[in-house]
Amino acid sequence: MTIKGNGPGWRGVMLVWLALGTLAPLVAQDRRGIEVILADAVGKDATVGRQWAVFIAIDRYQEWKPLCNPVKDAREIRDILTERYFIDEVKELYDREATAANIRRLFAELRQKAGVNDSVFVFYAGHGHTDDMTNTGFWIPADAGNDVFAQANWLPNIQVRNMLAALPAKHVFLVSDACFSGDILDTNRGAVPQIDSEYFKRAYSRVSRQVMTSGASENVPDTSEFAMRLKSTLTRAEGLCIDPEYLFNNVREVRSTQPLLGVIRGTEHQDGGSFLFFRRPVVQMVQPKPGTRQPAPQWGEEVIETGSLTVSTVTAGALEIRQGSEVIGSRSISAGARLPINNLAVGTYTVRIRYSRGRTEEKTVTVRKDGAVAAAFDYQPPAAAPGPALTPQPAVPSQQTPGSRPPERPVPDGFVRINGGTFMMGSPASEAERHSSEVQHQVTVSGFFMGKYEVTQKEYQAVMGSNPSEFKGDNLPVEQVSWFDAVEYCNARSRKEGLTLAYTISGSGDSRTVTWNRNATGYRLPTEAEWEYACRAGTTTPFSTGSNITTNQANYHGNYPYNGNATGTYREKTTAVGSFAANVWGLYDMHGNVWEWCWDWYGNYGSGSQTDPVGASSGTRRVGRGGCWGGDGLSLRSAWRSDGTPSARVSILGFRLARPSL
Repeated sequence: MTIKGNGPGWRGVMLVWLALGTLAPLVAQDRRGIEVILADAVGKDATVGRQWAVFIAIDRYQEWKPLCNPVKDAREIRDILTERYFIDEVKELYDREATAANIRRLFAELRQKAGVNDSVFVFYAGHGHTDDMTNTGFWIPADAGNDVFAQANWLPNIQVRNMLAALPAKHVFLVSDACFSGDILDTNRGAVPQIDSEYFKRAYSRVSRQVMTSGASENVPDTSEFAMRLKSTLTRAEGLCIDPEYLFNNVREVRSTQPLLGVIRGTEHQDGGSFLFFRRPVVQMVQPKPGTRQPAPQWGEEVIETGSLTVSTVTAGALEIRQGSEVIGSRSISAGARLPINNLAVGTYTVRIRYSRGRTEEKTVTVRKDGAVAAAFDYQPPAAAPGPALTPQPAVPSQQTPGSRPPERPVPDGFVRINGGTFMMGSPASEAERHSSEVQHQVTVSGFFMGKYEVTQKEYQAVMGSNPSEFKGDNLPVEQVSWFDAVEYCNARSRKEGLTLAYTISGSGDSRTVTWNRNATGYRLPTEAEWEYACRAGTTTPFSTGSNITTNQANYHGNYPYNGNATGTYREKTTAVGSFAANVWGLYDMHGNVWEWCWDWYGNYGSGSQTDPVGASSGTRRVGRGGCWGGDGLSLRSAWRSDGTPSARVSILGFRLARPSL
């Protein structure tokens, strides 16, 4: 991506882990046994303090240009850390809550509440700026003014640095994916340590004040390769302890910026000291071969009192095991299976199976030391009612079931008929690297027309008289279009072709309200359910291409493939629509190229079976689907959900059209 200028249009992201005294805790993890688990790693005499976590992320500003990715990045890193690492408490400030006063208040309250043995990791995501006259870097809070001379409500890096230095916590680690953040650290951090059995004990015993940045005094694009690689590293890391050196070695090769690692200037950092992340043990829910012993938790040390659990089921489904609110293991389980899980820490667990028709059953079991307990599920689905089942139908007319009802409208040029059907929306618990928001549920979708391609720049120019895209080309997808721009285009094109307008738009600017006339004949955005149904095209795998997708099949950041697959090409820009093979229903670029706006407000899925759902009734962010040229393979999955403020305009965002078919 070409980065132009140093104004407010470019992202500054600061990853900040802290605790907010006045905000209700989002996560309160069970610390039972952590000292025992970590004794060999950090020393039996070490006091393991609380692990504090706070996220400050801003997409929506009062005066500065909106951003697309900071809040999304913050929430994804939050989820990775709370699911995979020991975190005692998570606190969050997002968008308009992240004012200069609230950020200062956060540090002041943390100074009062943090203990001398605690660890603090700080995440801020938003704009950054530098004063060319004084060469001072700043955080830009949500209420910051855009006058570069007044600098109203700007937070200088030196003030952030001093607030971090004043914390009583033993360890502080600031990760900054921000514009102009280089003046907050000293890169003279000493020789790279030798990682041996004594390293973590020595590092944890000494005071540390560390910082990692995505660059020095430079712009950082909104689509952050640094943040993408950080998430991937945290997800795939192995070992009990993860330190900043490990993270840095895995993110330093990004192309768009030059990451730095050092100590926070002016602090009492002790040479050899280091912040540490502590990974949770992972129960490996794998069917053992006859006569073999089930592996111990992933760390390989049986330091916890354990017992065993056997799960059996009559009907196939998605198995999930929880302890409190934490998912400790999940996988699919086949009909008639008997699954033993050995070396499971003693305690009470909830065992849940979700069946294909939306039915869920769960049992509570208590595992005791050296004991065995069973959870037997005997649910059998009722016999199917007489008559043909409602299943997805091919989109190509010649492949339709003989005798099916003929369409009431002809297929418009450039569109594909998507016949209605029922599918499982979301991802199964067994799908690798899935997100917790992808709750699987049954959805029935009525038939509709879907654009074969993402809307091109030529099409957008012909209707709107302008082309806002960063990457220019008639057959490239239009990008840097907001959700509001997309619905305005739908109406303008409908009006031009004499169709009934799908949307009624009132108000102006970001305060516009949009209502949808579902009986209209005109162009519209697909719903999130329609989009996923069309993307899957009858498949149940992570991608319509199967369990993997390569850069020969879609345009995405090939250095970050899905689930440990082989790397591929990183094109660093959009490609012409239709450059890759269509899915079996004739739709191109449903995976990658640009994110595609959907109609829905972003929110939790409704419970139970649904017919033609339209998302949450209200919200602050709209759904985006499909991944993009700058995204990793994980985000291209059919079930992956993204979201952005309706006014966001970035080079990774475009859209695709839909129309009613009846």
